[in-house]
Amino acid sequence: MAANKKDLIRQAAIEVIVDRGFHAATTDAIAARAGVSVGTIYNYFRNKEAILEHIFQVELERRIDYLSSLPEDMPVLQKLELFLQWHFRVIAQDPATGRILLRERSNLINLPAIRGYMESMTSYLTSLVEEGIRKGQFRRSNAALTGAIMFGALEAAVRHSIMAFEKTGRPLELITQEAARELFLFFSRSLQ
Repeated sequence: MAANKKDLIRQAAIEVIVDRGFHAATTDAIAARAGVSVGTIYNYFRNKEAILEHIFQVELERRIDYLSSLPEDMPVLQKLELFLQWHFRVIAQDPATGRILLRERSNLINLPAIRGYMESMTSYLTSLVEEGIRKGQFRRSNAALTGAIMFGALEAAVRHSIMAFEKTGRPLELITQEAARELFLFFSRSLQ
């Protein structure tokens, strides 16, 4: 039951933060949205920043779990393509969390979980580049720089997808599928 309440609080916080922004969100509003007392929130989180860190930690763990499920011997470009498709599918299924990952990341970059999310994602992309170079599937490059560029492009494509959805009302699933495809084509042409 404890995990369910913690998740309930996390989901309520996502909704409140998307509605109001992190700085205007309050633990009172999060508690009301979750249907719990403010005291219950403090049983799980020391403050509002800890809730935001938990949101980022959960999202990082989801990505690590997915990436860990990919076979070691799979061609590197295929791993990259599958990851991009999965990442954008997750954004389409849960756009509120996608908004938080984008909006609050730059505002609160000094929080350890947010910095950890960014560093881990960049590190994973860097490791893919290194693997591709090692296996002769990618051209030689500065893998750390390339991984950082890839992370920046990924975040820009997510931002574009969410903004296009908000502006046009086009189905987010179609927008994110297109973003995953275009980003993969861009990366694959750049890496080979």
